[in-house]
Amino acid sequence: MLWAAASLYFLRSGAITIPTDSDYDSSTHISFTDVAVDNLASPTMLKLHLKASKTDLFRKGVDVKVGKVASQLYPVKAVLGYLVVRGSGQGSLFQFEDKKPYTRVCFVSRVREALQKAGVDCKAYSGHSFRTGVATTAAKAGVEDSVIKMLGRWKSNAYQLAPGGNIESANTTTPYFHLTHVNSQRRTLAW
Repeated sequence: MLWAAASLYFLRSGAITIPTDSDYDSSTHISFTDVAVDNLASPTMLKLHLKASKTDLFRKGVDVKVGKVASQLYPVKAVLGYLVVRGSGQGSLFQFEDKKPYTRVCFVSRVREALQKAGVDCKAYSGHSFRTGVATTAAKAGVEDSVIKMLGRWKSNAYQLAPGGNIESANTTTPYFHLTHVNSQRRTLAW
């Protein structure tokens, strides 16, 4: 579950986790029915419907497409592999076998445990580290600021601020940039 959730690193951790075990609400939190694939026989893209988010104050929802990449961090494979184990039942998209939802605190704790096992100092990492890392990686790869801003669904230029004051000094936690985004008007950007 951690690998699948972490592979969606351009999303806010709050978009894929639940604040506490008792906070799950199917009208606002992502669930199994909010995931679609482009091709059942050979999927190369996921569409995740986020019913609500920090930047969606009027709860119109947004669709985010996650596409195929040539890397070990292939999020489509990670999420679909997790869904085979999870099953198609109701409840939060990311949940334990006992159906308890994957909370943000648990997600961050497990990321830190994994980093610690890999010998990385985990004190500076939080649920925001993934978004900062992917924005930094994209910027270093030459992706235009406007594209990074759109893919991360940033309303301001806050994504440019990272520990140390700028995006160049951020800790890069995600070496591959792979997300495509579809907003509520269905405009598509892909490369």
